[in-house]
Amino acid sequence: MKHAIIAVLLAAPAAAAPSLTTCVYYEGAAERPANGRVHAIMLENLLGHFREVKAERREIGSYRAGDLSRCDRAAYIGSDFATVLPEAFLADASAYGRPMLWMNYGIWQLRDRIGHAAFEKKTGFRFLKMRGADPAPPGVIPAFYRHFEYKGKRLEKVAALRPDGSLIGAPEIALLEPSGARVVATAAHSADGSTTPYVTERGGFWYVADNPFLFIDPRDRYLILADVLFDFLGLPPRGGGHALVRLEDVHPNYDVRLLYKTVDLLKARGVPFAISVIPMYVAPGKAESSGVEIGSKKAFLKALRYAQDNGGELLLHGYTHDVAGTPECASLGTGAGYEFWDRCRQAPLSADSTDFARKRVVDAKRLLVKAGLSTVAWVTPHYAASPADYAIFGKYFDRVVQRVCVYFAGAAPSRRCSSASSSRTRSTATTTASSCGRKTSASCPCRARTGATRRRGTSPRRPTRAPSCATGGRRSTGTPSSWPGRVRPRASRSSSTRSAPAATSSRR
Repeated sequence: MKHAIIAVLLAAPAAAAPSLTTCVYYEGAAERPANGRVHAIMLENLLGHFREVKAERREIGSYRAGDLSRCDRAAYIGSDFATVLPEAFLADASAYGRPMLWMNYGIWQLRDRIGHAAFEKKTGFRFLKMRGADPAPPGVIPAFYRHFEYKGKRLEKVAALRPDGSLIGAPEIALLEPSGARVVATAAHSADGSTTPYVTERGGFWYVADNPFLFIDPRDRYLILADVLFDFLGLPPRGGGHALVRLEDVHPNYDVRLLYKTVDLLKARGVPFAISVIPMYVAPGKAESSGVEIGSKKAFLKALRYAQDNGGELLLHGYTHDVAGTPECASLGTGAGYEFWDRCRQAPLSADSTDFARKRVVDAKRLLVKAGLSTVAWVTPHYAASPADYAIFGKYFDRVVQRVCVYFAGAAPSRRCSSASSSRTRSTATTTASSCGRKTSASCPCRARTGATRRRGTSPRRPTRAPSCATGGRRSTGTPSSWPGRVRPRASRSSSTRSAPAATSSRR
């Protein structure tokens, strides 16, 4: 059992040559990162689950007549309400005969380009209008189309209030009237229960009535998109599927009794697992020199060896999983604080350098060797670090369990990497996924979850903060197993309707 976790991480059939070129169109020039580019990366990450697919991100402003003819599948993500789509794209989209996936904004531009009758024939619905949240008194979460039904499952959008009373969430949705489309999923209003189609399909034209990449929640409608991709691509379900069960933030001051109980439970159920080990514990606000080293806790070491003997593998999860604080940004202590990222500025540490990262990795490995332990992979504390840091991690570890909290400009997603499997890295780290969930109101640990989503990721240059913490301080729940986290888009709008060209009938 000891090496079973490696089978979970690395077992995969030999990669077949991609046969489906899937073009992902988005808004925003590559040299000026914006939400559109981040959302396109997120969709490309999901497409990375399919070995048959070659995903290509393309900026919509660069579209030239005939480009769609080179795509076996095409997707457009409407991230910006005000984007004016190129005439050539609208013309080609209207005549495109292969499966197409359109999300959120701009669908009315296609309607206006080809006319209402032709639009209904192609899409199978009438676009009515964009609708947001209903008016609500201060301190009350507004009502909106929040609940979703799909294959007998009930999902929902996140909705919470910030301290200033503004809404954490993405309430806006396109209201549709079916006229021949197959309704794959529906959305229901949280106050009056009225419904509207959420995902529709007719003749290979798929429409999703909002942007599923905004404010992703553990049981969010995002999972509908992840599943619909199989039908959009025309590919069969994958056999089996694996999840990485990981015990998080296990350090020298960890409750040893809890560790034994957890290991015994997983052993009894025949579940291999990993443990993210932090070799030095530092209390909140204390200096690293006062830290507790892993080798000084004999009972803790005994528990770790017991875990290894009963199906567990160790992952190195930083040196202290914290960094010295400042008067403006206090240290949170091991497991809560960041180590390679400034959580207050949401930027690389002012002291960041390859030497800084290298020393912490070397010191962490030294403590493990001194304690007679070894690890099989690296886990970046809170999944946040600079490109220079990731380069160091890649030099010291050939496997990384990771998901992206921050994207950097100028980086192309790496191939065949998912949050369900470790990533082989060398000169630069391969990172995965794209969302965060808060552990405390002051930190963003983004628990690595897998299973329902299948993704690839990026690393490198100037950060874009679109996928960052936005859960109002709610704790991520459970062991890292099967649900994605959250992302923050630009601030949601409070108005209940949008002024897109709409059909004459109104609908709540």
